[in-house]
Amino acid sequence: APPFELGIIPSQPNPGEIGNTWLFGHLESPIRGEGSVFRDLPKVYDFLRQGQRVYVIVDSADGSFLYQATEFHIMPKEDIYFWSSEGRTATLVASWPRFKYDERVVVTTVLVGVKLHDSADVSTSVS
Repeated sequence: APPFELGIIPSQPNPGEIGNTWLFGHLESPIRGEGSVFRDLPKVYDFLRQGQRVYVIVDSADGSFLYQATEFHIMPKEDIYFWSSEGRTATLVASWPRFKYDERVVVTTVLVGVKLHDSADVSTSVS
């Protein structure tokens, strides 16, 4: 992941497009100082377990995309593979646990709203 921002795989869909957008970010970077854009990602587990809705906003050059978290997993880094989707989804990935980083926090989401920069403050729901 690039410092202080999200990384995206160029060959995968961009936010809002049909398919699965893969977004990578740091939970923390205490040694290299590369930011912590996903610092709250581990909290998603408790919120989902309690039945709360969790939303993620992804801003890009095209607009803002509102995703709702649907699943939370922690898995060995070797088990990560790029899966696709027929819908408009995003998968958020960060290294875990602190100072070891041999696992990945993985949160899957589905697109629920879009606000394009070209539109005049018009929000659109996505189904």
